[in-house]
Order: sequence, then C-alpha cells, then structure tokens
Amino acid sequence: MYTLALCLSLISIFCLLTLSDRVEVDKKGLMLFLKTKKTLSLLLAGLAFLFSTLIFITKVGSGVGIFTSLSLWMVLGCLVILFTPFNVIRQLYLIVGALLLFSIEFLMQFF
Repeated sequence: MYTLALCLSLISIFCLLTLSDRVEVDKKGLMLFLKTKKTLSLLLAGLAFLFSTLIFITKVGSGVGIFTSLSLWMVLGCLVILFTPFNVIRQLYLIVGALLLFSIEFLMQFF
C-alpha cells in the first residue's frame, strides 16, 4: 500500500509539472496530452494526491498520515524538478522501479 501511495504522489507531481509554462515537454507522449488538457491534468493531480493521502491516513493514522503525505509530496516535487532537465527520469525507469517496489512489498507480506 505504501508503494501505491508513493506512485500516486509521483503521478500527482508529474501532472502538476505539465501545467507549468516553463517546462518544455516532448512533442509526443503523455506529457504533451496532459499539457493540452489542463483541467484533466489538474483533476488527475488532485485525485491522486487525495487518494495517496487517504492511504497514508488509513495505514498510520490521521496526523502522521497527513504529515507523511505532505512531506513525501514536497520531497518528490523537489526531486522531479531537480532531475527532469537532465532526462534522468524516464518512463521505463519509473515502470521498472514501481514493479520492483511492488514485488518487494508483495514478498514482505509472506515473510
């Protein structure tokens, strides 16, 4: 569940990143689609952030859940803004990282 909350927070940050006028996006792909559909991007970002916050609240409680969600959101925002211009964050890396985290979390349920 924590991995899902982390991935939802990252999706929220990426959706909000596409709303910025200073960010240059590729001429194709999901980032361009989200940049043209600003209301959809804002709605998706808000829902992803809300759902990840609700996951944290149900897992660790209201105070710690809200604090964890906001702290994680700020850290991910800083990391995305830092590493996006260097093309370090790519879609394949995000998919492989998410699958790795999901598999570790799934295996921890059995041990």
